[in-house]
Amino acid sequence: MDPADQDAVRRTLEAQGRLLGQHDQLLTDIWASLQTLNASVTDLLSSGRAEQLPSPPAPEALEVVPQWVAAAPREPHVPVPERYSGEAGVCASFLLQCFLVFDLQPLTYPSDRAKIAFVSGEAASQILSLRQGSRSVTDYSIQFRVLTAKSG
Repeated sequence: MDPADQDAVRRTLEAQGRLLGQHDQLLTDIWASLQTLNASVTDLLSSGRAEQLPSPPAPEALEVVPQWVAAAPREPHVPVPERYSGEAGVCASFLLQCFLVFDLQPLTYPSDRAKIAFVSGEAASQILSLRQGSRSVTDYSIQFRVLTAKSG
C-alpha cells in the first residue's frame, strides 16, 4: 500500500475514533438524563402530583453537530393522551402525559397558545381569542355557542 494511502486511512480512522468517542459521551449523558427523568416520573406517579414537575436540566452545548442534524430537526413520535374526562383521579396522569409531549416536541408546541390548543382543542383556543368587535351581540353569541359546542 502506498504511504500516502496509509496516511489517509490512518487519518480517517482517527477521525472516526474521535467521533465514536463523542457518540459514547452523548449516549452516557442521555442515559443519565433518562435515569433522572425516570426517577422523577416514578416519584410523581407514586405521590399523585403532576403539578410539581421539576424543570429539566439545561442541555449542554455540543461541540460537533453534523449538518444533517442541524438542517432537519426531528421530534420523536409521542402518542397523544386520551381526552381528559374531568375525573380528579386521572388528572395527574393526564398532565404528566401532556408535559412529556411538550418536552419531547418543543418545535410542535413552541408557545403556550399551541399547548392550550393541544390540551383543549382548536375550538377552545378560538374561544379564548373571541372578541365581539363591531358585530352585534346576537352574532357574537351565535359564534360563541358554535365554538363551545365544538370544544365539547
